[in-house]
Amino acid sequence: MKVRFLILLSPALVYGIVWSFIYLLFSGFHGMTRMFNEKFIFLIANLLNVELSSVTIGLIFTFLDGALFGSLSGIILLIIYRKNHDK
Repeated sequence: MKVRFLILLSPALVYGIVWSFIYLLFSGFHGMTRMFNEKFIFLIANLLNVELSSVTIGLIFTFLDGALFGSLSGIILLIIYRKNHDK
């Protein structure tokens, strides 16, 4: 059970942190927050119809988007693990 949880949680955290760092690197450090908040693809913010106004809110939603993608990747890895573990 513990291994399955780690297989699911690890990609979610890694993708979330990396995607947030990419957003922070390009928007916050370059001072182009408004442009990135309008042009950057925020899946969850678009689904919830949230308008992004600061770097902090953008950072939260990029982490959530990355964590969602990482969770999907973790589910795929978990399916592969179960198939190989059963053999």
